Amino acid sequence: MDLKIQSEHVGTGVYIPEFDVAICKRINNRLSVFTAEITAIILGLQWVEEVRPERVVICSDSTAALRSLISKETVRADLLLEVSLIMLRLQSL
Repeated sequence: MDLKIQSEHVGTGVYIPEFDVAICKRINNRLSVFTAEITAIILGLQWVEEVRPERVVICSDSTAALRSLISKETVRADLLLEVSLIMLRLQSL
């Protein structure tokens, strides 16, 4: 008997230990882990944009997401564009 449970639900989350803030977001069904990881980075950057802490370090264990941010090559150009736009706004503060 196979008891393997599969879920098509996808969510993402960010934790900011210095501020004890957790941000969790449910995203569309059947999206990839890559999309969830980039979305988490976007959520973190949006929090930075809103709160404006003095220093920021964003950590991710997603090699695919980090490589895409460096190389600018991805199937989710819309998400990389969003990261770039937020970074541009943050640099102009």
